[in-house]
Amino acid sequence: AAPWACDNPVPLLLQAVTSVTRAFPPGGPGDWQVTASPTMLTGSDAFNRVPGEASCVIDVRFPATVAASP
Repeated sequence: AAPWACDNPVPLLLQAVTSVTRAFPPGGPGDWQVTASPTMLTGSDAFNRVPGEASCVIDVRFPATVAASP
């Protein structure tokens, strides 16, 4: 294996997840705002293999005041 010979998608995914969580913080119990929570991350199927791709599932929730239709 030669990890220096390929691009590892995991650091790029982590940057994207960090950007999303900063843009949509979890807030508190009384906050009614859009939230985005990363819930599942996938990458390599082995601890010593650079994955060809990496993905993240993000649970996005909209409060009724934002999701209500006009």
